[in-house]
Amino acid sequence: MPLALRRLSLVDQVAAALRMELDASRWPTQLPGEHQLAAQLQVSRSTLRQALQLLRREGRLAVRRGSRWRPASDDGARPGSGSGRRSQTTPASPPRGRSEPRRPAPSSRGSRLPSGIRPGTGSPATVSTVAAARTHSAPPASAQAQPPSADVVAMISSLPPAEQSWSSILIRDELRAQLQRAGLELQTHVVAQRSPRSGGAALRRLLAHAGATAWVLASCSEAVQRHFEEGGRPALVLGSAHPGVRLPAFRIDLGAALRHALASLQRHGHRQIALLLPRTPFAGTREVAASLAEATAWLRERGMAVTVREHESSTHGVGLALTGLLASQARPSALIVMLPGDALSALGHLHARGVPVPQALSLICLFDDPYLARLTPALARYACDPTLFVRRLARQLIRLVRSGVRPTPVAVVPEFIRGGTLGSCSSDGG
Repeated sequence: MPLALRRLSLVDQVAAALRMELDASRWPTQLPGEHQLAAQLQVSRSTLRQALQLLRREGRLAVRRGSRWRPASDDGARPGSGSGRRSQTTPASPPRGRSEPRRPAPSSRGSRLPSGIRPGTGSPATVSTVAAARTHSAPPASAQAQPPSADVVAMISSLPPAEQSWSSILIRDELRAQLQRAGLELQTHVVAQRSPRSGGAALRRLLAHAGATAWVLASCSEAVQRHFEEGGRPALVLGSAHPGVRLPAFRIDLGAALRHALASLQRHGHRQIALLLPRTPFAGTREVAASLAEATAWLRERGMAVTVREHESSTHGVGLALTGLLASQARPSALIVMLPGDALSALGHLHARGVPVPQALSLICLFDDPYLARLTPALARYACDPTLFVRRLARQLIRLVRSGVRPTPVAVVPEFIRGGTLGSCSSDGG
């Protein structure tokens, strides 16, 4: 039976958009007025107010009569407002039947955080940003590392919230909800990583001042993954682990998706295929490239050829890659794209060039994002139910926090959604 994505209400979508802006510290002191904010989000004030009240119940926002909404961690919160600052490690809603866990509040004494590290908001999904590009001195010798908190899970990502995919946001929010039900708090931190070896120095500065019992590494470079492996910190990779890294990985099986895509294209008569891979410091790209190398003999036996084009993960980068492919003598009749955003860019460029999909060129994406189902024609892609995916991830993390049980690596084989961009090819080159 096909796995259906959970449909979010408009209120939930608005709340998710507001969380992203709060995590990015767009409104450090107060939010815009309701009229202005509703116009920006293109929703009614009634829908906006429901989303604001939802974030208020989560402890993300506070408001006083006659005043604008503001982040709940705003130092300007006045006594008696009923929405003063939360402790950074206090869960917003402890599970029924359990007393709220007590943890010492962060002390304002002692050494200051190094520049480049921004303390979290105290919400269930705390965000701090570490700018890896800047050079910082090591913390002073008097600075003491934050001891691990028994009910905090920290997630590290390389992308700020505004640049994350909708699927990543859904996974993060669902994971936060699952952990909250178990009395755990999810903190998220952004560590800029621009190359496979980058992120290590910034990470050391972060770890000196952030305490957590378990860590989730999402879209992290090789340097960051190896730092956790060599340091023996309890961690789980959300995505693919780099070659040689022995941390348990919870991932979508991109190799299985690629092999299925190649077999589907072969059955539709395609022989010249192009594979677009983004230049990123993350292991998923390497996993796809390694799976293609393993399929070399299978491709040769069937008279198929795959041209690999690396590109910057941007509209311009995808356009340059497509320009070269369409101008080559071995013009492909099918295109496999790794990331949803790049697939959307490819569709736009092909349309602008008058290349009909799938009549002249078939297109398959190895990942999914909810908005892809809204395209016409719907994109052929590989998807899994994010709710089920996160439930399995949360169970592993809860066991790791409560019992110290090392997570078991999981590779989820995604479901193929045929869509309308996969067609037959009568001859090479379309």
